[in-house]
Amino acid sequence: MRSKYLLLALISVFLWGCGEAGVESDISKLIDTERIEINLSTPFVGQEVDRTPSTIVYARNVVESDEFSEYLDDAQNFTVNFITYSVEGFPTTSSADMVLDVSVSIQGGNFLELLSLRINDVQNNPQDIMIYEKGSDLPANESTVSQLENALLNGQTFDMKIELYGEDVTLEQADVAFDLIFKYDLTARVQFD
Repeated sequence: MRSKYLLLALISVFLWGCGEAGVESDISKLIDTERIEINLSTPFVGQEVDRTPSTIVYARNVVESDEFSEYLDDAQNFTVNFITYSVEGFPTTSSADMVLDVSVSIQGGNFLELLSLRINDVQNNPQDIMIYEKGSDLPANESTVSQLENALLNGQTFDMKIELYGEDVTLEQADVAFDLIFKYDLTARVQFD
């Protein structure tokens, strides 16, 4: 008998909570960026080079609102929960540290600094290294993250610019190409009427 009253009380509380405001829900998605191809070269095969020249690569339309299009009209806010990166395809017979400055441009605007990152031992780098987590002290520009969240709420997309160079680079061939992949974990707070 008690379980029936308890069940009735829980249903009543749920229905009362929905009320006129509707139902609130969080919808989360982990979104991978397109692979960003990085090329690294050195004139001295098999010898350590202190630093390679800087290069710039771009990733266009990194996170599109299409991922949340069915919820956009009801979205109250977006949260970037965390950002990770992984490296794929760097030859294990070579070695390098990579220094990256990552910035973003919303809807073709000016590039805003997102974070600076040093990847030690690219050849041994495990998958999905956390570089930003909401509320942590990982080194990302919170103002830029906030602007990304607002852009997603407004149905805008953004581009990434990555300026990078290698340090302590030893390549077993003159040129190597590898992929850098970023993942964004996003949550949309949605109010259903």
